[in-house]
Amino acid sequence: MSEGWYAYGVAGQQAQWDGRVWTSQVRPDPTVAAPPPLHRNPLRFLGHLWFWVFLGFWAATALLGLAVNSINHSGLAWAAVFALLVFGACFGFTLIYWPHMQFRQLPDLRNVLVWGLVSGVVAITVAISIEGYLEPDLKVPFAADLWLSGVIEETSKLLVPVLLWVFAKGTFRDPRVGFLLVLVSGSVFGGVEGAQYILGTGENAAPAMALGRPIAEVTHPIWTSIAATMIWFAAARLGRLVTWVGFVGWAMAAGLHSMHDGLGSFSQSGSKNTIASGLDFATVGDALREGAGLVAISVVFLIMSFYVLKYFAARELVPPTAIETNPPHWRPRMVHWAMPKDSSRA
Repeated sequence: MSEGWYAYGVAGQQAQWDGRVWTSQVRPDPTVAAPPPLHRNPLRFLGHLWFWVFLGFWAATALLGLAVNSINHSGLAWAAVFALLVFGACFGFTLIYWPHMQFRQLPDLRNVLVWGLVSGVVAITVAISIEGYLEPDLKVPFAADLWLSGVIEETSKLLVPVLLWVFAKGTFRDPRVGFLLVLVSGSVFGGVEGAQYILGTGENAAPAMALGRPIAEVTHPIWTSIAATMIWFAAARLGRLVTWVGFVGWAMAAGLHSMHDGLGSFSQSGSKNTIASGLDFATVGDALREGAGLVAISVVFLIMSFYVLKYFAARELVPPTAIETNPPHWRPRMVHWAMPKDSSRA
């Protein structure tokens, strides 16, 4: 929408939209009515596309991991299949943000999606190169590498989007575009990483990883979105990429990521990635119990990360056209972060 003053969910008030982001300037307008109440249903997710796409790809990954456990499932073909399935689970979950953000309104949407895919490929390549160098070559303990994963991988996923902000400008400086870029980038990253774990060579490892990794990998696009939404939000207001708000967003994303991965460090020794290279389980039942444990831990981090993303920045990017269809907790709060020095609080 073009810049102007629009209702933002508060009766009797309008806020200023500059065409990309809310400026936090508000003014009274007695003609503005409160949006109609939205009735909350705890089972409403059953009626949404994102849930069924995510569930379908997760189930397909888990069932295929169980099916191939007794056969040779190494090789590029199986890697591609599992990468696509885990990517489908990750991207399926991120569809939850599309109606909130109205991504379909973005100009040149296809180009944004393509660059998101490119960003994911570059990110996983960079991260694997750095982490692969740390573990065997520099003899960095794998346990320490797990705690460093947040810094390395979150930075890698932001690499191409940041370069697009700097050099391509235009559309790529829109905060919603930055948000969508990293949702796609993180999904690609999660798909490739998930396949790497599922194809580990350990005894009965495939069922455990195929059950647990799709949930664990969904956190990738969510974590990077925490960083990207705050970086792009502050940049849109201040006109520069480097801000304290953006740094806090990146630090939160990296911190949550490292905490999640670091929980697996206490049982690790040496400089070899013993998880990706294969875990051994006596029975398929043992493997499935391990996978269920991974699911439980990842669900906790996924829920926590989802609400951090929504509360700190994502809701501030909701455009005027989506105010009425969003519930109150998804409407902008008009935060005064990253305000230009010459702006006043109306």
